[in-house]
Amino acid sequence: MKQIQFNKQLILDFYSRVIGQRDINYAHTIIAEDYIQHNPFIQSGRAGVIAVLEQLKQVPVSQEPNAAANNTLWVMNEGNLLGTYLKVDFMGKKQIVMDLFRVDQGLIVEHWDAIQETDTPCFMEIPAIPEMINEVKTTNIYHNKHRVQTYLREVWQKQQYQLLDEFVSPNVAFYHPTMRKKQDKLQAYQQSITLQKVHRVIAEGDFVMVQCSAAIQGEASVLYLIYRLEQGKIAEGWSVSQSVPAQALHHNGMI
Repeated sequence: MKQIQFNKQLILDFYSRVIGQRDINYAHTIIAEDYIQHNPFIQSGRAGVIAVLEQLKQVPVSQEPNAAANNTLWVMNEGNLLGTYLKVDFMGKKQIVMDLFRVDQGLIVEHWDAIQETDTPCFMEIPAIPEMINEVKTTNIYHNKHRVQTYLREVWQKQQYQLLDEFVSPNVAFYHPTMRKKQDKLQAYQQSITLQKVHRVIAEGDFVMVQCSAAIQGEASVLYLIYRLEQGKIAEGWSVSQSVPAQALHHNGMI
């Protein structure tokens, strides 16, 4: 538990001090020099993050009184991987972001993400992810991971939607940056996406986060999913996707 708290605080400090305060000196203390970057628009290495911070320092503080109040941050951790979910209102853009970090020996050493813009109605309607319940037994966490992986394989990839009720609560709420709480459209949403491969799965409490590669409208994309489970069934879900650009500032790939 102490390691989880340390890891989470490390990531919270990354957002508040490194990104929020543009604290370059602090960035040097928590980001590894050979930091592996998977965001295609940022150079790899700690130097790439520093370059972004230098750019952010030139951006004026938002004059929109409600912008900061609209921002939310949620963190989960399993082992050396931490997943985050953010609603960001910045410079007139409203975005939903999922990040995945790898930490090692007290440093952030690798980062993946997906960022998707949304309109104001969707942004305001998508709720913050509920508080983590950490009293969930370890055996249940592994069970939840297995349930989600089986669901993705048997229902989504194999398109066996007759099995949907075995894995998904009848009152499921699913939130995507382009969907305004259309729970009944979950199947249609999944059928519009070819889920190619599940790359990483982490779980904490009653939540499971999944990193996938997918084809969306014929474009190579990354897809991140967060599910909250109740009694072995998906009760809530959040997703973010981003297309893979033809060119990137590094050769690490988005996954």
